[in-house]
Amino acid sequence: MGHMAVRQAEVAAANLAAAIEGREPVAHYQHEMRFVIEGVGGEGLYLRKDLWTDEPATVRQNRFWNWAKRVQQSYWEHSHS
Repeated sequence: MGHMAVRQAEVAAANLAAAIEGREPVAHYQHEMRFVIEGVGGEGLYLRKDLWTDEPATVRQNRFWNWAKRVQQSYWEHSHS
């Protein structure tokens, strides 16, 4: 869920800079959920949902998502050690 914190920080920084310069807020945060659930049998489940709209969630299931989650975790661990 760290991607939400990064997106929130970008909006906060842009709006803080606008406030310092005496302008109205320029950025708006679009809240969404995006995650992968590791599944049984090597398949993972990907879900993405914009929480401020009535649009249906995106759901995908296949082996790619387990692989992608492992790659992302490995990258994060190596870049933060």
